[in-house]
Amino acid sequence: MDGWNLFVLGLFVLLIVAFAWFGVRTLVKYFRARKTVRASMGWPAVQGRVLEAYVGHHSDDEDTVYYPVVRYAYTVAGQEYTSDQIAFGPEVASSMDALQAEKTVARYPEGSLVTVYYNPDNPQEAVLERRLASPVAALVIGAGFLGVALYLALKKLPEFLALAFR
Repeated sequence: MDGWNLFVLGLFVLLIVAFAWFGVRTLVKYFRARKTVRASMGWPAVQGRVLEAYVGHHSDDEDTVYYPVVRYAYTVAGQEYTSDQIAFGPEVASSMDALQAEKTVARYPEGSLVTVYYNPDNPQEAVLERRLASPVAALVIGAGFLGVALYLALKKLPEFLALAFR
């Protein structure tokens, strides 16, 4: 095997490792978030007030991503906190369902009173909804990246090695 083939093989293996790492990392975050959702069912609740609520967006050359932003304040043991966490995990809607982000924001008008669930061990950690924000997306993305890594490692890497060592 010459130097160029070895270099390309190294890049290919690095690509497999990157896909596997991202897939596993995403799945681990998903399962940790699920555990936190279960734990949050026992968290105390306080009343809070919505400070601002709007639909944010980020655009690139191909797409616009919309997401709800709800910032609220709440008080625990005389200490005031603010948060913008609606549910656990990122809540991102694609441009096809910007309406979903608008519906989320509509549930929390500025100035309205809301129920805030907070972690008694860390009152800075709080949510308005004790659920995962995008459970299906996290599973699909994590499993997809892991699946691509496995496919490349089990199917394409042996083919590449056979060609490289001829």
